[in-house]
Amino acid sequence: MIYFIGDWLPEANDLNLDGIFTLIDTFDQSEIDYKIIIPKFIPFLRYAWNEHGFFDENHVVQIADYLRAFKTTMDLPMTAAGLDLANNVEKIYGNSGILLMKNGQSYGKIQFNKYGYVSEVQFFLNGRHKQVDFYSDHGFIYRTDYLDAEGNLTEAHIYSDQGRRMMHIRSEGINIDDNLNGVFEQETYQSFSDIYHEFLRHTLVDFDRRNDQVIVDASKVELVEMLAQVDMQLNIIYLLNDSTFNSLSDDRKKDLLAQGQVVVESRHVQRELAKFASGKTHLIPTFPTEINFGTSNTTVKQDIFWQMDQVDDDLVKRTFDYCLKQDTVSLSIEVGVLADVEHFEWLTDRYIVDNFGISFKDMNENLEIELLPKELLKRVGEANSLKNRIKVHFGLPENERLAIIKQARLYVDLTGRPNNYVHALVASTGLPLISTYQSQYLSNGRNGRLIQAGDDVIKAFEYYLEQDSHWNQALVESVSIIEANSITQLSNEWRKLLYEISK
Repeated sequence: MIYFIGDWLPEANDLNLDGIFTLIDTFDQSEIDYKIIIPKFIPFLRYAWNEHGFFDENHVVQIADYLRAFKTTMDLPMTAAGLDLANNVEKIYGNSGILLMKNGQSYGKIQFNKYGYVSEVQFFLNGRHKQVDFYSDHGFIYRTDYLDAEGNLTEAHIYSDQGRRMMHIRSEGINIDDNLNGVFEQETYQSFSDIYHEFLRHTLVDFDRRNDQVIVDASKVELVEMLAQVDMQLNIIYLLNDSTFNSLSDDRKKDLLAQGQVVVESRHVQRELAKFASGKTHLIPTFPTEINFGTSNTTVKQDIFWQMDQVDDDLVKRTFDYCLKQDTVSLSIEVGVLADVEHFEWLTDRYIVDNFGISFKDMNENLEIELLPKELLKRVGEANSLKNRIKVHFGLPENERLAIIKQARLYVDLTGRPNNYVHALVASTGLPLISTYQSQYLSNGRNGRLIQAGDDVIKAFEYYLEQDSHWNQALVESVSIIEANSITQLSNEWRKLLYEISK
């Protein structure tokens, strides 16, 4: 049996970027048997999973199941109308929730999650928080926090779905008030970590060291430490993504290798870890690819999708020069900082002033364009054409980013950081991939180029956008990249690894 130890936010928006969630999906589609163990109570997690087309309670063991306290017949989350509020409490609706007023004074606030249900209700005392009730996705209060005048937590209560107080938490520790079904081994605990350890020991009681494995995301420090402190002999596989690797100290890397096997998603990281221990690092990319070709062959327009975390003004100017020469080329740029959207607009306006002698900002809105002198009218048309071919984005939703990728002719990644999820999407569409970061989805010279400087970017534009044969060859090469990272291939790699380390 494969046990995944998971920890997600209640309203996770980026599960597709989560390595453990992606691997669970791969195992599920490949019919590899597994269990998901969630040591924490995470309300509304099933809603987040359902959004991504996945939730099978038969595979999931949550701490709530262990406590056997939240097996409620209520299955609907709480709504504002369902709250038991006094008749003299007035509701004032706002963008961030509902403000509660009582006798002309602020009495509390109802907050909602992204699904539109009540997530918490705050009650105020003299304008400060006094009490916060947290609601589960089954519609009952599962926790109440009490805060002092400065907003510091003084005490918390945990409840069952029947309103029975199971435990109360103070600075000195946790007291068990109602030992439901005798599941707690102690009457008091120093912290929740002790309860989590107890839960893991019970859940993994049938762990077979000959055949079973525990898989955990190495970026989840609390879970990693939790497993290290559980008094059991476990076979642990750490999923180590490139971003987490870059943030770890050498001592932390050595600890992971000493405690278990490590699966990485790039050859570079595999080589670096091999310096500390050989034979315990395994390369299996996280995100599977599938043939999902784009539509750029159906239009004359050649759109470049470009991700950057820092704006290089000189490179942007040279890119505008290229777009000016190639009137079929357009730019869809996603920046990493909101302020860069405004900076890009300034660069565009500055470029148009310098090259066309035109300032659209200074033009009279009531100006009759058709009455302009012919020569000026021509310049206005060319400048407007260029401006309309430059789109700048920040924080693109996943579906919008994918739509841009599907329509693009070329992808450029100048973020300089691990970007494996997007690289997998791009490889699946068959786009030439130009990047300063080497992922397993980029084969230099085959389906794209690994670059270093701004000059390389312009050369890549010329190579792939001006010669259809070069673009077509990259598309052909992409097919082998897609096959090498398909869900079938990745699941086979996992089966092979699980077999080898169990021998």
